[in-house]
Amino acid sequence: MSAINTVVVGMSGKVDSFVAAYLLKKQGLNVIGVCIQLVDVSDPLYSRPRAYTIQESATTEEGQVDDLSYIPAFFSDCHVVNLEKARAQAEHLEIPFYAVNALSEFKSLVLDRVLSAGICGEKLYPCMHCHQLLINILEQKADKLKAQMVATGHYAKVQMIKNKKIYIVGTSHDPSIDQSLKLAQLNQKQLSRLLLPLAEMRREEVLKIAQSMSDGIQVSGNDQTCFMTSPHLPQFIERTTAVSLRKAGQILRYEDDQIISDHQGLHYFMLGEKRPSVTSLQVATSDDADLVVIQKNMNNGAIFVADERNLSFKSFSLNQLLTNPLLNTTKTCSAVARAAHRTEAWPCTINFKNNQAALIELQTVVPGFLPPGTCVGLYESLDTGSQLLASGVVSNVPALNSVFFKREADKEVGRVAILIERNKKLGF
Repeated sequence: MSAINTVVVGMSGKVDSFVAAYLLKKQGLNVIGVCIQLVDVSDPLYSRPRAYTIQESATTEEGQVDDLSYIPAFFSDCHVVNLEKARAQAEHLEIPFYAVNALSEFKSLVLDRVLSAGICGEKLYPCMHCHQLLINILEQKADKLKAQMVATGHYAKVQMIKNKKIYIVGTSHDPSIDQSLKLAQLNQKQLSRLLLPLAEMRREEVLKIAQSMSDGIQVSGNDQTCFMTSPHLPQFIERTTAVSLRKAGQILRYEDDQIISDHQGLHYFMLGEKRPSVTSLQVATSDDADLVVIQKNMNNGAIFVADERNLSFKSFSLNQLLTNPLLNTTKTCSAVARAAHRTEAWPCTINFKNNQAALIELQTVVPGFLPPGTCVGLYESLDTGSQLLASGVVSNVPALNSVFFKREADKEVGRVAILIERNKKLGF
């Protein structure tokens, strides 16, 4: 690659990308700011009237004012609320600035996935798809502007193995805000052009730099809200999809099929959601504080909950596995597993399988429930700068719990009874 003298920096209007651009300019590089607009909050799609179900219509007051305040709250972390803020930051740094419209790409690659998962209540980690799109667009803009590199304000590292010219994603120097998993799907070409100026910094340092040079420019904090954990996701679904896609049904206790309550739609509940009764079940008892959604039936709308205190796991399967190019997948490998939106780190062994799959065996039993669809990163250690060995999506979690054992035993008894009855009819 030729000498690096020009870099395109993704500027979101937030403090992190602002400081990233500043640091690169301070190094003597020609810095170009690029702001990528992913969502137009004035799009009529997001302000369409909510299509109520029959049950909802019965409780909706006539003449009720349609509240659209959910729109900026739902999209707050995934688009530039005020394009002029990013432009003002670029002007403050005295660097060129461009805006890129990526509305259609974002809808097809990210929002459509969010809608599909939200309707079914499945786990999804849209951040990987979103950040892959951002890097793609920055690279395209860099090519047009004859820039050698692209840069962002991510808290993560890209390490180059010099003798092999291989690029590896690593964890940030600040584990409290590490974003390495968001970059897990980037390919070698993308990683080879990516600069991450904040990789060795803690966020407190970044904020101090921003405060020292902002000169009155307003900079916001870092918003870690994700679409799938937003309380506004159900309303987004209700305004952008048909009522027929929102299956209503009953909430049952998994242990004994006891009905707890009716519900107005599967989209109100995510797998792994804790204590759903307070806002969704419309009932609250002393026994429901540790309820967690563990299963759904898309055919009849049934939602099964169980007491999280009775749940645990010691292994799980991953599919859609992406591995570090240096990793030897012909033998087992020790690692540390970290799941998206969870703070724990689990020492484990990776058993590689065919078809981009793996069985992850943990060293100790982990209390709680790990929903299928959860994105998991597998790292070489707990140290800062640790290499990302692989990432994948949870496909199966073998049961360790009496809750599941009893259920599976009941199913087996039922299967045996059906088989005996069938054999009787056949004269055996």
